[in-house]
Formats: sequence, structure tokens, C-alpha cells
Amino acid sequence: MTKPETWRELSETEWRAAGGHRPVGPLSIMFAAAGVLTIIGAFLAYLLLQQRLPIVLSGPMTPQQVITLTGLAVVLSTFLWGLGCFVSILTRASHGPIAIAGLTGLWALTAIGAQFVNAYAITGGTDPAAYLPHLPNALFHLAIAAGVCGYVLDGFRPNLYFRRRIRVS
Repeated sequence: MTKPETWRELSETEWRAAGGHRPVGPLSIMFAAAGVLTIIGAFLAYLLLQQRLPIVLSGPMTPQQVITLTGLAVVLSTFLWGLGCFVSILTRASHGPIAIAGLTGLWALTAIGAQFVNAYAITGGTDPAAYLPHLPNALFHLAIAAGVCGYVLDGFRPNLYFRRRIRVS
């Protein structure tokens, strides 16, 4: 039987000496990517909402309208992920790892769902084989989400940066 992990809170001096006061390594890359995705996502969401949404919402739903709406959902979930990560890292919120993990899961499920909804819209749900080409991409999204969630929830740097704690052996 494994014993539960124990954590030790760091003093201000220990925390600064360990470099916990600034995001470094993968956390800094995530911060930069989140900032860029927030800007790009806001711009794309604005364009899609301004140009496509009135067309999509007029008249009965066609496969093209469904594909446009699912694309908008993916863009909005990517924007939310970027904004949530950027703000969590910038403010060093203690709930940051949980928020980042949740938003990553939301992004992955939205992207996977959009692919399968698009396949259904194109085939009318009549061809089960239409979903098979999307399985590798779905597994890829799940692997990315699992990796990010594992890192932010249990990694050394995120725990040091967000929660000022280290794992005790």
C-alpha cells in the first residue's frame, strides 16, 4: 500500500531561493502560448461571431452551418483556455492548477466532440465508418489533456509557483 503524498509549505525566503516567484520552464511556455492564444482566439471569435453567426442562425440547419458552429465552439474553448491560463499564471492564483486542468479538459472534449458532430453532419449519421478517421486525433487530444493536467496538478514547478509547496519524500 502506498502512503499518501505529503507536502511542505515553504517560507518566503525558501520560496524565492527555489525560484518559485517566477514561472520558468514549461510554465513560462504555457504562459506565452496562453497569451498568444488569447489574442488570436479573441480576434477569431470576433470575426466568426460578426460574419458567420447571422448566416448560421438564419433558416434551417444545414451541414455547413453545423460545421461553422462547431468551429466556433472550438475557437471559443481555445480562447477560454488561453484566457484562463494567462490570468491564472499572471495572478498566481492558488486555484490556478485546477482551473488550467479543467479548461484543458473542456478544450479537449470540445475539440473531440466537434469532430464527431461534423462527421455526423456530413454523413447524416448513416455511415459508422465516418467516425473512425477521427479516433487518432481524439486520442491525441486526450493525451495532450492528460499530460497538461498531470503536469499542472502534480508537477514540481506548478506546485512551487502556485501553492508555495514542495513534495516531501
